[in-house]
Amino acid sequence: MKFKKKIKVCFIGLNNHSKIIRNIALKSGIISEWFIYLHRKGTKEEKNITNNLKDILDTDAIFILSPDHLHISFLEYIKNLDYKGYVFCEKPPVINKKNINYLKKLDYKKFFFNFNERFGRIFSNLQEIKNKKVIGDILNVYTETGHGLAFKSKFKNSWRPKKLKKNLMILTKSIHHIDMFNLLFSNLKKVSHLPTEYKQKNIYGSSCANFISNKTIFTFFSSYYSPYINLIRIIGTNGYLEILKNKIKIYYPRNFFDKEKRFTHPPLKKVINLNNNCYKDSLNKSVNYFLDCCIQKKGFKRTFLENSISTMELILN
Repeated sequence: MKFKKKIKVCFIGLNNHSKIIRNIALKSGIISEWFIYLHRKGTKEEKNITNNLKDILDTDAIFILSPDHLHISFLEYIKNLDYKGYVFCEKPPVINKKNINYLKKLDYKKFFFNFNERFGRIFSNLQEIKNKKVIGDILNVYTETGHGLAFKSKFKNSWRPKKLKKNLMILTKSIHHIDMFNLLFSNLKKVSHLPTEYKQKNIYGSSCANFISNKTIFTFFSSYYSPYINLIRIIGTNGYLEILKNKIKIYYPRNFFDKEKRFTHPPLKKVINLNNNCYKDSLNKSVNYFLDCCIQKKGFKRTFLENSISTMELILN
């Protein structure tokens, strides 16, 4: 899609996830001028980099893609100087509960927090399955997310274990699933959160968080010590489903019996093939929604900020 008007953008952050989001944004075709802000000096890359914080204010939009513990500092700086543009901030916007109230002061029309599953096909499919009661009323939701980041030599001294501490996994991995099910269900309440050490003391590289909503129980397990896994299992009163490797497999009905008329596993009734990379697809939609609002000068939905605050309160309180 071609636009007559284009915008000037600042990206705060350089590598890894920051680079992925920057590349998505630059492919949109609506950015005429851009640069990267780094709070530290000495980078080998010279193109489009500034270390002057005031430069970020001379833009139409800012992407806050820095390490998680720095998000609140940039949000405060931008708001205090009455920045007129739009702000995209990666999750989590804050890492401790004392800063949650600050989020409530932000203009919902200009500040957008990126919780990635909101725009994905997993969310839209689960919404339909829940509303149509395909597997009955939902009794239990169980998710696993993880990969082997903690086995890399640089992990021990990185900002993640040092700054996020016992909330490391719930704020980096489980948060997307918690946010998604917080939108799908109402009145979630945290029952327990168990962060655990593995080989390294004071590095909480695995965690299990339990929540409840009415009569539905939720368990979110995540780890930086595991093989790559992204799994969702949901059990209902009339069947169950599993989401793994970009497929949703749905099994029902409950009343399925063997030759002796004993309950046995319900048959596989439906397979929904998702695209090869649900995460990337959702991220593309999220970034492009943000840029579309920027170019058209329209505000974000109020519910986006309200839901972001709700998720952070749920996790941190």
